[in-house]
Amino acid sequence: MIVEEKDIFETYGEIISGCYPPEEAAVKLRCAKYFSEYRKRKAALVNFGATKFFTGYFMRWLPDKVCMEENSVIDAFYPSADEFVRLSDTLTGSSEYDAFKMIDRRVKYESARLMHLKKNIMTLNNSFIISKIPCIIDFDRYREKRNSSPAEKDSGLFRVAELFSENSAVLDRLDGGYFIRLFFDASVMGLIRKGDLLDIDIGRREGGRWRLEEIKACYAPEKYDRIIE
Repeated sequence: MIVEEKDIFETYGEIISGCYPPEEAAVKLRCAKYFSEYRKRKAALVNFGATKFFTGYFMRWLPDKVCMEENSVIDAFYPSADEFVRLSDTLTGSSEYDAFKMIDRRVKYESARLMHLKKNIMTLNNSFIISKIPCIIDFDRYREKRNSSPAEKDSGLFRVAELFSENSAVLDRLDGGYFIRLFFDASVMGLIRKGDLLDIDIGRREGGRWRLEEIKACYAPEKYDRIIE
């Protein structure tokens, strides 16, 4: 049976709209939009039926694409995908849910932690990026950032090397050979873990101290890479 992605998404929307209160249904639909977008972009590269297709979604795609979504949306990504995949099986006659059930149990919690971590860092940093799907920018904050751009900049992947005094993290620039220290509040320090990888933009201002300009994504420590291989 050939069923278009659009048809699955619309059917999913009709079902949850009839089964859940409007506010909860809106959250599930928001989550389904992310999954549907991932499926359209990645299905040609990674077999939809493979477990790594799903773990890649939770451990790579979402921590990159999710910016300032509500906590209710972040916490609903996993159960929404569960429902969506089961519905897809029903409509297409496939058995993708068998692969979904094989996802490492840590993925659900690590994925949510990374999204909450990124959001808290962005909130602390007064970020202008609201969402990557669709791309929404707070232009007032964007202009403010542009007008106060530092003279020296860098960007890329940094590994959390150490956590200190419950208020800061030392980051190791991958392939760059230097370390920086960034200060965070309790909302970030409660979620960040040694080994986390942060895709960030930094700038050096007067006084020589590096400051975080923007964060693009948070990824789990490299020891979790085997989950999505």
